[in-house]
Amino acid sequence: MKKPETRLNTRYDLYDLDVVSEYRIIDPSLPSFPATEEPPDGSQPALSAVVHNISRGGLCISVEAADLDVGREISLVLNVPEDRAGRPALKLECVARVVWISEEPAGFRAGLHFTELPPDFPALFRALVERVRASAGVS
Repeated sequence: MKKPETRLNTRYDLYDLDVVSEYRIIDPSLPSFPATEEPPDGSQPALSAVVHNISRGGLCISVEAADLDVGREISLVLNVPEDRAGRPALKLECVARVVWISEEPAGFRAGLHFTELPPDFPALFRALVERVRASAGVS
């Protein structure tokens, strides 16, 4: 749902969409590979993250481990399943930089700024916002 704030980008909460997300920390000393593929040497397993909200500029996630540092880049994959209205599943793969992190009782919350987005991001974002509005009963 849209948050009335004085931000450059409107944030949309993703709580009701059953988004499944995984991330991998980007290590500049290792060869890069898509977040959806297993690393060749098994050194960077995919980790789970809960996505709280998204905007055109970034997103907010919660993670269990203290493996993120401000300035660190991660590759992130968001999977939104097909909804009851028959809207197709959505998949967003991107790279984002950690801009803030805070400790919480069940782990850590981090604010991420997108640094690399797929060419179809505008269409994916519009579809995601449509899905958020539909789940909130907003047209």
